[in-house]
Amino acid sequence: MLKMFPIFGVTAANGSILAAVFIVMMVSTMEGNSWDQEEKTANALLCMLGVGMGEILGAICFGRIIDKFSVKVQVGIAVLTTTLAYALLLFYTARYEFSFVLACILTTVWGFSDACTNTLNRCILGF
Repeated sequence: MLKMFPIFGVTAANGSILAAVFIVMMVSTMEGNSWDQEEKTANALLCMLGVGMGEILGAICFGRIIDKFSVKVQVGIAVLTTTLAYALLLFYTARYEFSFVLACILTTVWGFSDACTNTLNRCILGF
């Protein structure tokens, strides 16, 4: 069970960053636009559709990967997707300027990564 703690930690960090950081960060990077607060929030939530799309596609892909290969392959892919998601988050934060395309890419990759770790958790725990 101790081997599962890093995966649980990554899953918890992904969920908390998703819930607490993304919308606030995207809205705060829209300062140069002439949108009011409601339009900024609406545009940020529109970008968040990528999370759902990434979650759905990721769950389908990673479920098949675990079925065809092994959990070890899935762990390797989880490390790669999580690293890519955090790298994109750091890039977006360092750039700190709203770009609809970059925000959609970031949220889609984040959803894909979250689906990877969640699928891995559920398969290892037996759900």
